[in-house]
Order: sequence, then structure tokens, then C-alpha cells
Amino acid sequence: MSFESELQEWLAGRARDNASDRFAYNSVVINDWDFKDDSGDNSPYVLIADSVDVEYDTLTTNMVVRATIVVIFDGWKETLDTFRDAREDFVRAILGQTQQLGGKFVAVNKVYNGGEIVETYDPSIDRELQPMSLPIFISQQMNIHVETGAITDD
Repeated sequence: MSFESELQEWLAGRARDNASDRFAYNSVVINDWDFKDDSGDNSPYVLIADSVDVEYDTLTTNMVVRATIVVIFDGWKETLDTFRDAREDFVRAILGQTQQLGGKFVAVNKVYNGGEIVETYDPSIDRELQPMSLPIFISQQMNIHVETGAITDD
């Protein structure tokens, strides 16, 4: 298993374990958009993507791992409230977490949104009719800044 795979699994585990009252075990996934075919019973979802930016340094490596929070649409107020709470719980679940993975220390130093909240519509609805329709879900990309480095004996 690659270090990036280990890191993704670890982040998913932190979201599942530290926010288990918000996210069902199978609603936190890695590289798997198939949840969109789900009934929505497991909403909200967290998709940890295989999209990692890496900046190498002599002592540490800085990585940005992308995750997308997705909430099935259930009326504007309910959906936006659920989304807000899911985003907050996700950030709390992983921010400040540290671990040893693959012989390196890992620390989640910050989490920030990677863009606006996006509405996704049923693909059968023509683009020009979407403003008059309701979305099927809303989502937002989150960027997770992770610092890694060698473990030293002090």
C-alpha cells in the first residue's frame, strides 16, 4: 500500500471514528462516486479523492488531500443546515489529528474549503431548466493540509 493510500485510509478512519454520530461507516469513501446511486439514506457523505498535491522539502513534506462533502437535497433549509453541520463535524474530526504512518509523522494542520458549495442536478434536466429545478445534492470540496516528516528520536 502506498503512503498516499495509507494517508487516505487514515483520514477516512478519523472521519468515521471521530464523527460517527454524523457519518455512517459506509458514507465515508475513497475514490468512489457510486454513493450517488444510493437512496440517500446514508447522507451526508465524504468522498476522499485520489487527488493529492505534494510539496517536498528537505525536512518535511506538505500535502493537500481533497475531500468532498455531499448532502442529498431535502429542502433548502434542511439541506443547508445538514451540510453546515456535516462540514463542521468533518473538520473537527480531522483537524489537529496526528499519527505515525509508514515510518513518518503525519499532522493535519488545517482544513479549508476548496470552492463554493455546488448544486448538482438530475442529468436528465436540460441545463437551461436547472435554475427552475431543485438539485439532487449539494457538495463542497475541502482541502486537508497535511504535514509529514521523518520520525526522530529526541
